[in-house]
This record gives sequence, C-alpha cells and structure tokens, in this order.
Amino acid sequence: MLPLSPSEPIDDPRDNPEGKEKKKQVSRPNPAEETEWVSQSTNAPERKVRIGNNLDPELRQKLITFLQDKHAVFAWSYADMPSISPDIITHKLNILKDYPPVRQKRRAFNPEKYRAIQAEVQRLKEIKFIREVSYPTWVSNVVMVPKPNGKWRMCVDYTNLNKACPMDSFPLSRIDQLVNSTAGYKMLNFLDAYSGYNQIKMHPTNQEHTTFVTDKGLYCYGVMPFGLKNAGATYQRLVNAMFEEEIGELMEGFMVSERGIEANPEKIQAILDMTVLSTRNEVQCLTGRLVALVRFISRLTDRCNPLFQLLKSQYKENVTWGLEHDDAFNNIKAYLAAVPLLSKPVPGEVLYLNLVVSATAISAALTRHEHDNELPIYYCGRGFADPETRDSQLVVNQVAGDFKANQNNLGSYKSLAGALLQHFTSYKLTQILRAKNSKADALARLATAPPESTPPDVHIEILDKPSISKAYLEIFTLKTTSQPSWMDPYVDFLSNSTLSQDKREAQRLRHKASLYLLKDGKLYRRGQSCPFLKCLPIEEGHKVLTSLHSGVCGNHAGARNLMFKALRAGHYWPTLEQDAKWIEAEPFATITIEKVINFLWRNLYCWFGVPQAFITDNGTQFDNDTFREFLSKQGTTIFYASPAHPQTNGQVEAINKLIKQNLRKRLEDAKGLWAAKLPEVLWTLRTTATGESPYLWRSAETEHTSGMSTINRKLLNTTTGKLFPAP
Repeated sequence: MLPLSPSEPIDDPRDNPEGKEKKKQVSRPNPAEETEWVSQSTNAPERKVRIGNNLDPELRQKLITFLQDKHAVFAWSYADMPSISPDIITHKLNILKDYPPVRQKRRAFNPEKYRAIQAEVQRLKEIKFIREVSYPTWVSNVVMVPKPNGKWRMCVDYTNLNKACPMDSFPLSRIDQLVNSTAGYKMLNFLDAYSGYNQIKMHPTNQEHTTFVTDKGLYCYGVMPFGLKNAGATYQRLVNAMFEEEIGELMEGFMVSERGIEANPEKIQAILDMTVLSTRNEVQCLTGRLVALVRFISRLTDRCNPLFQLLKSQYKENVTWGLEHDDAFNNIKAYLAAVPLLSKPVPGEVLYLNLVVSATAISAALTRHEHDNELPIYYCGRGFADPETRDSQLVVNQVAGDFKANQNNLGSYKSLAGALLQHFTSYKLTQILRAKNSKADALARLATAPPESTPPDVHIEILDKPSISKAYLEIFTLKTTSQPSWMDPYVDFLSNSTLSQDKREAQRLRHKASLYLLKDGKLYRRGQSCPFLKCLPIEEGHKVLTSLHSGVCGNHAGARNLMFKALRAGHYWPTLEQDAKWIEAEPFATITIEKVINFLWRNLYCWFGVPQAFITDNGTQFDNDTFREFLSKQGTTIFYASPAHPQTNGQVEAINKLIKQNLRKRLEDAKGLWAAKLPEVLWTLRTTATGESPYLWRSAETEHTSGMSTINRKLLNTTTGKLFPAP
C-alpha cells in the first residue's frame, strides 16, 4: 500500500484508466472524523499515515505500534514494490489462433504531448515496467488524456488486441452481497492496493503483444498494464488467492455504516439539486439516478409512473412538464430527504415479504423484526404491462359486492370465489376489457361453440356436475382416460405372467415376449444392433415422427431415413415402418368423378376410417358439387390448395414425378405397359427413401403424359396431425 504523505501527493495511474476525459474533477470522500498524521518509522520520519484522532488512547497506541511493526507492508515508491512472483500468477492473453495480428499506424501528436510521452516512457523504463522490443507482431498506439490537474496521462489503445482475446468469465465481486455482508460491524478497514495491476507480471510469451509505439521506438510491458480485456479477472484471482482464508470472515471489500446500509449521500444530493426538468435527456438522467437507488426507495415504480409515461408519450427533445410530473418529482425529493436505513438479515431468522399492488405496478418490501420494530432489508417492484391492468367488470363488481348475483348458480360461484379470497390478507380486482383479453374471451366462447369448430389441440373437459359442488382440489383437475394399447398384453405377461385363454394367442405372446423387457414399469424392446428401445403407444409414435420430420430440428427426411431416426432416438412401436410412409396409386385411362369417389372409398375410408380433412388441387374431378356432397356425408372437410403452395399440392406433384421417372426407366419404348409396371414402382417407393415429405394426405390429378393418369394419396389427418395406419 502507498499512503499519501502531506508533502508529496502521489498520482494514482488507476484514475480514469479507460482514457476518457472527465467533465469535472470529483474529489474523494472526506473521512467521517478528524485525522492526525503519525510516523511509521523513526529512521524515516517523513513516512507518515493518517489515523483518527478520536480514538481511545489505549486503542490509539496499539494501532500506532501495529502500523510501525508492519511498516514493510507499505510501499513509498515503485522501488519498494517487489511485484508478485510469476509462480503465483501471471497474466495471459490467450489470443485466438485464427485472429490475425494488427499493427496500428502510428499517430502524430503536438510537441506538448510528445514531451509528456517521452517523460512517461522514461519513468516506466526506470521502474522496469517496460522494455524496448524489436519486430513485434502486435503494435498499438498511445492515447494522451488530459488530467484534472492540467497534466497528461498516457494510455495505450488495446482495442484490436482485446478483440482477439476471449472473455474471461471469472466471477467478480457482487456489490450488493458485499454491502449486505459488511453491514452492522462497528469497525471496518479499507484496503486500497496501490498500482496493484502493475505488480502482476505479464506471461513471458505475451509480453511483446502489449507493444506500443512512440516517436522514440517500440516498447512492451513486462507487467500487466491497464486497458487489457481480462485484467480485472486476473487481479480478482490474485486477491482471492491471497486472502482465501480471510474472505467472508475478516475481509469483504466495501465500507458500510455500523448502523446498517445507507444510500450514497452524494447520489441523493445530485437528485435533490435538480430543478424543473425541461428536456427528455434531463428526465432520463433523473430516472437513471433513481434506478441506482432502487433498493432504498419504496414503491419506486408507482412514484415515478408519471415520469415513465412522459418518456413513453413524448419523443421530442423538449418535453411538456405538467403538474402531475411536478408532484411526482417533489414526492421523490421528499422521500429521499429522509431515505430509510436498510438492515442486514441475520441467518436463521424469519423474514417478511410485504406486497402492494396498485393500478400500475406491484411492489415488494423485504423486512425483518427486531425489538418490535420492522426494519426494511430490500425494496423492489415491477410495472404492469398494459393488458395486465384490466379485468372482467361483471365479476369484479359481483365479487366486490357492488353488483348482486340474482341467479342461484351465480351466487354459489360468488360464494366459492369469496371463500378462495379469504386466503389473502388483502386484494384488489380490476377490469380487463374483452378487446385486450382475447385468449380468455376465446376460451369463454368454447362453451357455446359447436364441437366441429373447436381446434383439435384444445382439450375440453365435460363436467358431470357443477364445479361449485366439488372440493377445492377437484375444481381444476382435468380427468383423463387411459386407452387400450398394444403394449398391455406384454406388460401383463412380463409383470404377472397373465396369458390369453386362447392357447394359440398365448403361445404367440409367450414367443414374442422374449423380445421385450419390463423395467421400472416401462416396456422396452431388445434391439439387434442398438440399445433397448422404449416402446410407445401408437398415438405417441405419431407425435415422435412428426417432431423428427418437421419439428424444430426436423429436416423433412424421407421415409427410410425417418424410420431409422426414430430407432436411433430409442423409440419403437409395431407400425413404425408403415407409419413412416405409404403411397397409393391406381391406373386410369381417364379420371372421372365416380372413379375418384370409388378410389377414396375402397383405399381410404374402408381401410383407415374417416379423415377429418381432404386437401386437393382445383381439378374438375374434385371441384364439383357431387364430390363435395360425398365428403360432406362422410363428415370430411375439403380444402382447395393453390398449385403454387409447396406445403400442400407440392407433395403430390413430387410423388407423381417420381412415379413417372421410374415408369420411364422400366418402359423404354413400350409405354403402353405402364399400368402393369405401376405396382413395381409403388413397391419401390414404399420401401426406399424418396426425400419428399411423407406426412401430408394429398390427392390431385396428374398431367396427362403418354396416356397416363394416376391418383396418389398420402395418409395423414392434416388437421389432427395423426397418421393413419397402413394396410
């Protein structure tokens, strides 16, 4: 440590290390009491430090004796600093390998700055902080910044070097935690390590990367300079290592009042000195200063709401300062004039959280009790977004007692709501307009909406009795029923040896059960060349395929790829291969309405049941009253897709293209035999990956090429997202 002597003030190079010019000189805070100078050594009486002059005589003598015994700890010049041993710590840059070195072009200065640079370089050479260097790969410029006393400070522009270095994520001290941990102590010491950065050596391999250029030559730092990206993290590592046993017990690093945690009086005074605000920048300056004191101000969001609204509504530089803004500003000043003292929580004691909800914000105060006094620990709050500030007027007024619930059912619901509200010590209900609460309004309309208009992803519970006759825990419980699964016979056999009464079925199950394993109540299938596969119900398997195919990480793979992706993911169900893809096509000389209806009835409805939706192009075989009437009788909705829409019609067109390509390869010149070769082509497409999406159920008329027309279908209920099982 380097104390200040009365005869020779020391220039601390850490002042304004970023190289930014200060608008005004800020003095250091004065001691809370009168001080006196005492000498640390009889051999060097000029080496003095200051102590408080109101100390108890016995304590004063002990302190002086202690300071004189430890005089070697204090550094009175750079020569007194032995620096930190490289065996303990050095600063490494860890430059990214693919980042090219940068040699900045040398900047020119006026004669006054050149003299200041030369003097600083000479001083740094004398104390062996820098050395000359030749052929460096990184070169940076110096930047001269004026000091408040009129002199110049030399900094180095390490902008390019810092960009090439990754960020060191070593955790630095949290000021709030430091403040809380030191509050309440009667005596605190302040440790200020002078030129601490320069006591850490640069790693030998990185010293030349700190090279800077002057008019007299090239120099690099042998010690860690200011301005490097991760210098703070390196210094924190050193402090933590040096004071490992003391941190948390004797040392924290912040000075706090014995009475508790006090707001910085200078920050408060800066707000109190502000007058009427006339520009947007001044209002922003005020809110910024208030945020720095947020933990000390109760209901800050409510108090500052007029100011926040002013910033939201007025975007021009000169703002209109009204009466409500003046009242809010004066209210804040009055509060800050007697800002409360925050207390420190005691481990193991009970803390109390006080909540206040207003029309604009929710605020909280964390407090503790001591000798029948409620002491604040922390204040916080959050403003409401616009939709959060409204509610249903009918319910609000009925629960509040302003409206009477005439119907018996409404009265019962009101009583239930009142019983639930008894669990709160206080509450306030406000209105949310329907236009601002679209989701709740849509859910409310479902009660009177026809079933066919309900979205498939909305689950509706049908109550067998009103919720007012249920217990509290039953009111919001959604009942689910388990569906029979293909896994049930295997689970019953492996867990309880339960078999069917049919001997043939029992023999088949006993044989197949050897391929399965029951572990922790879950069924797994033994894989031939892979780990155990988790067995899924058919419905969950469809969801897995949909996710693998078109989910967040889906790549719209073909059927074979998709099946193997599901297996590699560790899933299995018996219809996995069929569910991945199935294509149907039939040859027709001409496609008529009757043939389309017959094709769908035989190959779709009779095999897979009634689909919820049918998507097709605008062909005349599909866009007619007869076809629409047929689908309407079956309960299927029809949608017409644009030929340019790739997510709908494009899938069928892709299949048609593949069918025609495969047929041409087989037919060559005998194009009249395409109907006989069609089953072979379909078999090929059903058992190999095609690269097109296998999940959309499509139907369309193909182009009439070489006398060939086909109807293709893909098997998926596009509205519910469920795949139909293959025949």
